[in-house]
Amino acid sequence: MYNLLNHFRVTIWWHALAPQVFGWVYFCLLVQPVPDLPVMRFVQFSVALIGISAFGYLFNDWCDVETDRLSGKNNVLANKPAVLRAILVFAPLAAGMYSWKLLNAGAWANLFMGLQILALTAYSLPPARLKARSVWGALADAFYGHINPVLITLSVFLQQPIEWNLFAILFLIVLLSCLALKGFRNILTHQIEDRKKDRKAHINTFVNSIGALNSLDLVNLLLWVENVFTIALGVLLIVLFPPLITAWLLFPAVTYLKFSGWKLSYLPKRQLRFKFLFYLNDFYEAWLPLFLLIVLVVKQPVFYPLLIFHVVLFPRFITGLIMDVKTIAENFKTEEDY
Repeated sequence: MYNLLNHFRVTIWWHALAPQVFGWVYFCLLVQPVPDLPVMRFVQFSVALIGISAFGYLFNDWCDVETDRLSGKNNVLANKPAVLRAILVFAPLAAGMYSWKLLNAGAWANLFMGLQILALTAYSLPPARLKARSVWGALADAFYGHINPVLITLSVFLQQPIEWNLFAILFLIVLLSCLALKGFRNILTHQIEDRKKDRKAHINTFVNSIGALNSLDLVNLLLWVENVFTIALGVLLIVLFPPLITAWLLFPAVTYLKFSGWKLSYLPKRQLRFKFLFYLNDFYEAWLPLFLLIVLVVKQPVFYPLLIFHVVLFPRFITGLIMDVKTIAENFKTEEDY
């Protein structure tokens, strides 16, 4: 039972109410002429996302009971009776769908939510079982884990009609590119870590189909492209909200110091291939949401309780920054300091 509760907790924090999802709620509030956060709408949205995300990840475990047994992976549903499995999987879906109905989100939001449920189901359930279909599994994971949650969020909280000018189209293209690259990079690194267990379970992941080394090279190549699109997204956001330039100046400075940037030219190439795989996650999941919220609070001080709520719910920025400062201090130590 502890493993099940812990699995559900992880689902809530990092797959349903991930801070980057909240970040795009803050973005929606910032672009509206008179920002207002209807509390009940926010609660209904959160419950719906929690329930449907919990369904997706528990449903995946249900479909993976046998393959996880072959590979030696821990599966929280493995020893549960069939009836209890069904209750644990479909009760969150029912709660999420009921909350979504109360939300009355609109046609576009309903479309994106329908695609979310479809993708979560097709990812695990035979005969589609996209997770065992090489690149299709990686693309599906990037879609339901990174791209579509943001589309759902924007469609729910953007109350004003979008004026589809060149800037708006460019912004959407750059944003979707950033989300797709981040999602694809994350699932490939996850598949690299799990490749041996997936091979034992006869799951043909993208990494197992092209090889771990080729996958690692691809991740590093895509990381360069992701950097370019992240810079482009930063420029567009700064045009909308000039104070955000603070985040785009501080984050690369802290990252450079944390990784001892002046020493990178001396590191072996093999070490460099592993060094930067996740650093952009810190930006999208910790820095950007918090800085969007700070700009919102400066613009509308009435939202300051939301800032406290965010920091308590997602302490990753504070804890991460403390660790980064300690790392930077260690990086500047010399032999005379010991």
